[in-house]
Amino acid sequence: MSEKVICTRCRNHSYAFDSHFSVFHYSGIIREMIHRYKEEGYTRLVHFFYPFFSSTLNREYPALPLIPVPCSKRSYKKRGWDQVMTLLELSDRKVLPLLHRDNGGMQKGLDREARKSNLKGKIHLKKRFSSLSVKNDLPEQVVLVDDVFTTGSTLHECAGVLKEQGVMKVFCITLAMD
Repeated sequence: MSEKVICTRCRNHSYAFDSHFSVFHYSGIIREMIHRYKEEGYTRLVHFFYPFFSSTLNREYPALPLIPVPCSKRSYKKRGWDQVMTLLELSDRKVLPLLHRDNGGMQKGLDREARKSNLKGKIHLKKRFSSLSVKNDLPEQVVLVDDVFTTGSTLHECAGVLKEQGVMKVFCITLAMD
């Protein structure tokens, strides 16, 4: 298989999501820009990222609704904003903020196994979306959006929750892959 279908790093792991595409490689100037965007509050960088993100999104996953990976309460409190939602606010697509993340440790700095266990059971549908009538109204296919793909643990956990609720296909896109 080619890198386009399944990258060499992901071939030895199974994920709940159906595919993943990153806009950039998380290195050099892109790594620095994402750090400044997320950690230093350079929110205007969203206008640099968005055209690349939008172009990739429209090419790889046209017309599907977007579901942001939920920001942790700790990160939101520290930053005062959600970096993924800020990106999605520029989109003309339907954005469904369906997921909630319970407090847990930060993913940053953890190895693959620690990342998997750190989020296990901590992603849920928001209470206002948990009624049966809403579950029946969920789209069959969605695009899950996050900023950086490191091990895939966060996307895996989120996709698993969505599939448990009846979503048939969960595609993922991130700004960068580490």
